[in-house]
Amino acid sequence: PQGGIFGLMSLGKRNTRDVPEVFRARYACLPEHHALPHVLVVALQTLLPAGASPELDRAFVRDKTRFPRHWLHGTLPKYRLLEQAVYYFHMDAQHVVRAALVCWGLTPQLEGPPGFCHGGCSASLLDDAFGAFANTHLRSCGGSGQAVTAFLHVDYKKPTPLTGKVVCIAELDRVEGRKVFVKGRLLAPCADGSLNATCEAHALFIELKDGYDGMQPKADVSK
Repeated sequence: PQGGIFGLMSLGKRNTRDVPEVFRARYACLPEHHALPHVLVVALQTLLPAGASPELDRAFVRDKTRFPRHWLHGTLPKYRLLEQAVYYFHMDAQHVVRAALVCWGLTPQLEGPPGFCHGGCSASLLDDAFGAFANTHLRSCGGSGQAVTAFLHVDYKKPTPLTGKVVCIAELDRVEGRKVFVKGRLLAPCADGSLNATCEAHALFIELKDGYDGMQPKADVSK
């Protein structure tokens, strides 16, 4: 049987002290009473070695206290239009983030075509996963992680059904200086339990020279 709204696999007790520095700027531990979503476990099987299980310190939720007005993590969940996302970061032996998986629970209010998710919403979910990957990949390589989307291209392969859970997977394509090229897909469950790619995407993220502070308007010193 599935455990609560988050599927099958319980990850046990955690607290904020367990959050590694790479993830601490954005994320909080997955609450101990939540389980890892079943569709996320299924998606992970394509990345983990045969027989391996998800690791305790790789699963997180977004820290709501730091992003109360964020459209995906604050506004939509506040009005029960989108369930809280669960993140899982796949890392190599050198603790470099190699993939980010993000599981979302969709609601009927996200509809575009009847019975299916709005394409703009699907693109937003992919952009969030790509941003999560770019941020943590850069931080795990010693960078600031303060990067923004410069380009996002989405190919819509099939409609994404409502309601239920979907998983976005973001992986590294290549890095060229401050440019991080990311590729990924949005997966939705099929009737037989397998996952089907409804969207495929690629994107370019730029690590900011002056960080997010450099995006703020400059004060007018002439007055």
